[in-house]
Amino acid sequence: MKSYMYIILIYLFNFSICNSATYYQFEEIGSTPNQFPASFDVSNFDGYEIFIPGEEVEAGKFTPAKIIRMKKLEQKHYLQSKIYLKTKKKFYLDKYDKGFPSSTIQSSFSGIKIKSIRTPFETIIGDAILSNDKYGISRIYEIVYETPIDPYDICKELVKNPEIEYATPVFVYYPNNFIPNDPLISSQWAINNIQLPKAWDITKGNKDVLIANVDTGTDTEHNDLKANIWINPKEIPDNGIDDDGNGKIDDVSGWDFVGDITQNQALAGQFYEDNNPRPKYTNNSHGTHTAGCASAVTNNGIGIAGTGFNCRIIPIKCAADDGSVRGIFRGYEGILYAASLGADFINCSWGGPGYSPVHQDIINQAFNMGSLVITSAGNDALNLDIDNMYPANYVNIMNVGSSSSNNQRSSFSNYGHNITVYAPGHNVYATMPNNQYANQSGTSMASPVAAGVCGLIKSVMKDFTPQKILRQIRSTSDNVMTSNPSLRPIYYGRVNAYKAVTYNTPAFPELEVPGVTVSKFLIEGKDHLSNFKQTYINITLTNYLADVADLNVKITPLDNFITVSTNIFPVGVLRSDQSRNFDFTVKLLDINPWFSGFARILLTYESGNYVDFDLLKIPIKIENSKFTKIAYRIFD
Repeated sequence: MKSYMYIILIYLFNFSICNSATYYQFEEIGSTPNQFPASFDVSNFDGYEIFIPGEEVEAGKFTPAKIIRMKKLEQKHYLQSKIYLKTKKKFYLDKYDKGFPSSTIQSSFSGIKIKSIRTPFETIIGDAILSNDKYGISRIYEIVYETPIDPYDICKELVKNPEIEYATPVFVYYPNNFIPNDPLISSQWAINNIQLPKAWDITKGNKDVLIANVDTGTDTEHNDLKANIWINPKEIPDNGIDDDGNGKIDDVSGWDFVGDITQNQALAGQFYEDNNPRPKYTNNSHGTHTAGCASAVTNNGIGIAGTGFNCRIIPIKCAADDGSVRGIFRGYEGILYAASLGADFINCSWGGPGYSPVHQDIINQAFNMGSLVITSAGNDALNLDIDNMYPANYVNIMNVGSSSSNNQRSSFSNYGHNITVYAPGHNVYATMPNNQYANQSGTSMASPVAAGVCGLIKSVMKDFTPQKILRQIRSTSDNVMTSNPSLRPIYYGRVNAYKAVTYNTPAFPELEVPGVTVSKFLIEGKDHLSNFKQTYINITLTNYLADVADLNVKITPLDNFITVSTNIFPVGVLRSDQSRNFDFTVKLLDINPWFSGFARILLTYESGNYVDFDLLKIPIKIENSKFTKIAYRIFD
């Protein structure tokens, strides 16, 4: 009886904390010490949960499950009358039938009039995906319906269907540019700040290196951009034929996924594609500015210098022509389209709070195809460990925060453990429509500046994979963002272009730096923590860059409701492209506040002057016990 009352008291205590704490929205639910996010406040939660199981990749060892709380957002963040649906097996559509090919799934749409169904991502890269559909994106369906029901309410019911992997609304994102009240300055302070002149002495970029700019559209006729705009070698201009067979007729220089639409048409998902990614109106300037940040034509006697110098831009328009129509639409179709064209880097200077497993699947697929998606962290001055934004909080991306001329985080920039690197983003002078130039500020500017540096790396190290380039730009960044060692994990470093194109390259054999990160993370026995017993965690470390000796890994819980069996693991020597496994155990304490959530473990890699970090999120799902039932009754 005493232990029973003890459990009740524990959960009454936790319940009171949850109701008095500051609440935040999460994607894959996380936590910070003494802060409990609203996504676990059952009484206030307005949305639904998706549980995507992990995979048993080795005997008794599982990749972590995904526990996703789809918190309902304001309507401006998602389209009405449209959802994404991913099935567990592939169904082939009959173009004359507006019903779903599976009678079991069709039954879940009882009372809902379906207007159209398509597989938007399968059509972008056609048959190529069917032979290498690692992430199942050919099983993602876009469903447009006519019945006036909120997409969240439909998805909440659909995820109960055993043939459905997940269902989500279609989210809208917004450009991450921030316009301060500061006077314009007609100079590019960022060039010297990240040592670009010295980097350009090593490489002036390469026209074979492609940086896709998935944005609001680009003024492809700008005098300082035109010579660096990519031309599709597989497409014959203006012949009205889809020569390269990618479903886009005459996509000679990119694609417009949205067209000239009104705000109402945009929110209703009414888009009109065409082959001209140049906006009609000059009030749409964001994509032209980001294109100039990445790779304006340099050393041409006019205008400005672009970070990527000779690297080429693939302009992809995912917004309305009219800049007053707010929103990035079909951005992930733009990402996959860019990957299918062979883009080395895909810049995405936009974001918002809507998490979608569809979008993570698309990013994973692009990464697998050899494209590194580079995102802007966002301009809300938020800690992304608490307030998640997307695509900034997805995995397999390079996330860029904004630094100012004093090498500090720009006051508007988001920050957190998942910021790969910071780059100049305050008062960045670049191209504007109609051959104009202006300063703009935001992580929207920092992201393409970093993308241009990635282009320079690729120009020197042509065989570098997306993972190697990501580690290279991070490992060679300057530790100038903070003087407090405890804050280094969230302010890791600011881009240094010169170091990025010299370290680990054949021309400078004396300059070496490792690039260590987790390449595999497995849980023994199950894909999540389901009890209060010790559980083995298996980690595979891979060093993607130069050899490292005397490497140690510190293992530090960031939450006070979990313990680890060891705080340090001596790796020793880890050579280039070599991997090493190690195990440790974790144990949930009785004060664990979650029924469905995550615990965080910080891994710190140290060897001499080299230091880097990884944040592990270990899923928790406590079920089927008297302990849980009591807690749920209290929450209800």
